[in-house]
Amino acid sequence: MAGSPLAGQEFRIGFLGGTPITSNFAPSTSFDSGDAVNPPSLFTAESGPRSVLAGLSLEALISSRFSIEGDVLHRNLWAKDIYTLNPGSTAASTTTNRFVASTTWEFPLLLKYTMGGNRWRPFVEGGVSFRSLERTGAPGPSRHGLTGGAGVAMEFGRIQLTPQLRYTRWAQGESNGFYDVKRDQLEFVTGISYRMPTSMRVGDHHQMAVGVLGGARLTETLAGAPNRLDRRAFGGVSLEANVGAGVSIEADGIYEPIGTAGNSVLTWEFPVLLKYRWAVRGVRLFGEAGPSFRASGNLQSSIPPSSYGFTAGAGIEKRAKGIGIAPALRYTRWSEGQGYSGFRRGAVYNPNSVELIVGAFF
Repeated sequence: MAGSPLAGQEFRIGFLGGTPITSNFAPSTSFDSGDAVNPPSLFTAESGPRSVLAGLSLEALISSRFSIEGDVLHRNLWAKDIYTLNPGSTAASTTTNRFVASTTWEFPLLLKYTMGGNRWRPFVEGGVSFRSLERTGAPGPSRHGLTGGAGVAMEFGRIQLTPQLRYTRWAQGESNGFYDVKRDQLEFVTGISYRMPTSMRVGDHHQMAVGVLGGARLTETLAGAPNRLDRRAFGGVSLEANVGAGVSIEADGIYEPIGTAGNSVLTWEFPVLLKYRWAVRGVRLFGEAGPSFRASGNLQSSIPPSSYGFTAGAGIEKRAKGIGIAPALRYTRWSEGQGYSGFRRGAVYNPNSVELIVGAFF
């Protein structure tokens, strides 16, 4: 969660767009020699047309050289079926089917180093990437990987253009022998962003701050299931507007898988919280409360969890050497949707969620 204002620090907010250079899937072919009833056939599975990458970016400028960038990118993974009867003969007939095998959201979190001091500044970047799925007609791609890239930042006042090449090495995903998502992803993207001071004032006391957060669940997300999900960690980003007199409004975006180890549902949670700070014997405490919203993907015939709830929490803030840390304990009561009815092998989503969460701000 974002804590105190990032006084003097700046950030950029913008858009990213581009296209993959590499194909989505490794091609595969299967030949059936046929029999007395069925003619021979050839089935080929390969990548479909390359799709557009598009999304938002948020970059925190730590110094004149270093920054941290987080992106949210939408991408469709297109595939193509080619089915041929009587291949190699004059009676051959071919049917081609193009379809979206997976609709994905990618979330790179990158450390950037920018060189030079003029309007044209080369940069390199590296970090981790996460991926969630909205629908998966083929085996799902992996959920995480490592990303590196290089490009040029061209500044025109507060506007910046950043054409760049990015390479991501994804972890091994699922496979059915036909649609294997390539682990190596090379893409060309261009960003356009606007530099804004995080201490930008709307009024005498209005300030904005950005931060990152992570934590772990202390409660089970699925009750009555024999194989509960082992991965309890989660992470995300935060944006906070300080209203004044110790009062602020915070909005978070948190990536958190829930469910069982064999079939996890991928969720994004969006709490919008009213916060109040006060000091007790030199210790800065805070309380927070407000609604939470949730988007889910990778359902794979699972029942979706509820999409809204109410969150409350409390914590402590501490700043040292320009870095602020804010550990907190949060409780969310989710509404009871159809995923709580209990008819799916006795497994129901737990409407009560208790989490230990730690925010960092620079």
